[in-house]
Amino acid sequence: MERMDDNPSTTKYTLANPHLPGEAYDQITDMQLWELFKAGDKKAFDSIYDRLFQPLCGYGDKICAEKALVEDVIQDLFISLWTRREHLGGTDSIKFYLFRCLRRMLIRRVQQEEKRGNAYSFTSGISFQLELSAKATSTTISDIEEERKKVLNQALHKLTDRQREAIYLKFYNNLSFQEVAEVMEIGVRSVYNLVGRTIDILRADFKKTNPDAELASLPMLLTLLSACLEYA
Repeated sequence: MERMDDNPSTTKYTLANPHLPGEAYDQITDMQLWELFKAGDKKAFDSIYDRLFQPLCGYGDKICAEKALVEDVIQDLFISLWTRREHLGGTDSIKFYLFRCLRRMLIRRVQQEEKRGNAYSFTSGISFQLELSAKATSTTISDIEEERKKVLNQALHKLTDRQREAIYLKFYNNLSFQEVAEVMEIGVRSVYNLVGRTIDILRADFKKTNPDAELASLPMLLTLLSACLEYA
């Protein structure tokens, strides 16, 4: 790997020597990391695995309650990535790329298992489980009384599976509307509609319990959602 520019903010890399010092893998863009991985850099592959294994488990566990099956599919995903790396396309968001792959693989695997008579906590439309985290570390959230968290949790249970999945991908994993649409295999307009209806439901529930509540405002509600959604 050769540096083309000594300025870290503008450093460019070539594949002349596809290896970097360990800490450097955290300092390059997703696009650069992905290209190194595709070129056969094992450390780049390890970096992707270490960075995204837990987020993938968190997403997969919300689709299927069978944790062992989820982890098995994730392992299959990474094996497939490594063996097919030279034939993969590019990406500037590895999390988005892997979330999309995992969802497809997991749905296909669960459907195959169900045909064999193995029943899992899953429906054809996706049964997306979502709860508030018991460990809210954000200072914004730690100051919110339990009653308000309870209201939000109750509101989340009123949402459809697709609404819960959309807000999880959008607000907790910071995917764009376009990326959410591609992961869920629906149109972008549908994602806007899902998120819009979700926000309306959540705001309405907060206003019922306290019409003057600061959390009924959109910015505070989105902050609460981002900080409180359970990670895994």
